[in-house]
Amino acid sequence: MFPSLEDAEDALQDAFVRMWPHADDIATSSDAEALAVTTLRHLSIDLHRSLHATQPLTPAHDARLAADAANAVEARVVLAEVEQMMCQLLSPLQQDILRMREYEGRSYAEIATALEMKETAVRMQLSRARRALRDEYRKRNTI
Repeated sequence: MFPSLEDAEDALQDAFVRMWPHADDIATSSDAEALAVTTLRHLSIDLHRSLHATQPLTPAHDARLAADAANAVEARVVLAEVEQMMCQLLSPLQQDILRMREYEGRSYAEIATALEMKETAVRMQLSRARRALRDEYRKRNTI
């Protein structure tokens, strides 16, 4: 289990960043799922190690590892849902801008140059893409 919602969001973002370079290698949804599970498992292990590096292993730690695995599965589901929403909601331009900014870590100026756009237009498109994903995610996950 992640200590906070922010940690869970950071882990999901890290998973996207780690998986993006392998996007061209994914041929099927099974390949995508396998990569997501492996990536999230490694992130959970890294998180567990960072939180409990100096503590001895006990049955309580085994329970935490089980909870971390459950969170990894949940994060995999969220990742798949966000990827689906990106394809459904965002224009190809917005997808490219989001990928360059969030996954590749490019600056607004670099993106603007690569896409032959003004920097303000890049910021606007990125803001719209993020808002669309956030609003749709909240709409789908509101009880």
